[in-house]
Amino acid sequence: MLTQPSRLRILFVARQHPPDMTWGGIGSYVASMSAALAARGHEVHVLACAEGQKEQDYMDRGVFVHCREGKIPARRLWQLASSVAARLLRAPRTLWRIGKGLEVFFEYRRLGIDADVIEYPDWGALGCILASTRTRPLVANIHTPPISAYELSGTRDLGWASSLVYYSSRRAHVATLSSMFHVKALKAEGWDPGEHIEIVPYAVDWARWSETQPVGDTGPVALFVGRLERIKAPEVLVAAMKIVRETMPEATAVFVGRSSEERDGLSYLDWIKTNAGDTSGCTFIGDVPQEEIRGYLSLSRVLVMPSVFDVYPLASLEAMAAGRPVIMTKTSGVAEQIEQTGAGMAVPAGDPGALAEALLPFLSDSDYAAAAGAKAQRAVREKNDIGKIAGRREKIYRQAIRRFHGSDPEPTGVGECLQTRS
Repeated sequence: MLTQPSRLRILFVARQHPPDMTWGGIGSYVASMSAALAARGHEVHVLACAEGQKEQDYMDRGVFVHCREGKIPARRLWQLASSVAARLLRAPRTLWRIGKGLEVFFEYRRLGIDADVIEYPDWGALGCILASTRTRPLVANIHTPPISAYELSGTRDLGWASSLVYYSSRRAHVATLSSMFHVKALKAEGWDPGEHIEIVPYAVDWARWSETQPVGDTGPVALFVGRLERIKAPEVLVAAMKIVRETMPEATAVFVGRSSEERDGLSYLDWIKTNAGDTSGCTFIGDVPQEEIRGYLSLSRVLVMPSVFDVYPLASLEAMAAGRPVIMTKTSGVAEQIEQTGAGMAVPAGDPGALAEALLPFLSDSDYAAAAGAKAQRAVREKNDIGKIAGRREKIYRQAIRRFHGSDPEPTGVGECLQTRS
């Protein structure tokens, strides 16, 4: 029988880690979860691998962080070969993902950490080479929305790239998703996650956010936190604010996040300003360091997430921990939790009128917003407590180790449910 050590050596693979100010959901998740696991007595390492970043090693809340550029042996030859192959095969996305997987693999080998278990995200297929070799117990964190959420056409390149992400997830000894909503969305896309799936919601260190200024002391300000891109649909909030301001001209919205893609030849922010016609009452801040988000929450009465699709947005959990009600679309993994607990409202995606109708009660009545914010705080403390979720993930790592050594029985429970297509 396999005897596992009480103290695990855990390696997270990521693209970014604080103090990088452009990190997204995966970076937020890795930063908080790695620290929580270190606090439980485990030896935790993060390999943050991205071309062009400064190579450094440092400690962050008990976690060993290794920032690497992502060196591939004979990089120039690889770049030339992949460039030619991308043109011939018309598959730039696929070749980019293979390159990211190679960078992670070679930097992991150079690092020389004898990890008990390695966790990687499906995003960008960072773990595709690790999944091919399968020399260590592997856990895949499936974070990527289905392709249809991006409104992308079904090209051959997109199909190959998606298959590579799917492959790296299926080859893990355990794969995790944050909600059954995400499972159903991927299955509708044709993915079969398989039996080795566990559903674990994302966590929030609610104590770090609990000292945010009370909702009752705020003005009628709606806050958007996220990248300015098609899938996040910030333009829907801009359109909703035009409707709101017809009744409440003092109402405003603040948008925190960078323009991360182009639309119709313009940066996404310029596209919004060009097509919205009227953006009065809307302030666009751009990127800010993570530690400044609390300040914007302190000035805001409600968080708004009008996304086309959102897996399980950590920004919503942070806002709830700060006592803010959240309005989000029904196409989000947190929407059911919001509706069931009274922590805010869920509205149809792409409907500025419905969003404006949901916004007005919160912006016009601070007591109403504060009552919903208190429910939001209770909800995340019960379901998304960082200590509880870290304990669940520790069990998943031990499960992956057992499966790696062939000593784990056939999975039951959630895995069985996933065999029936929705």
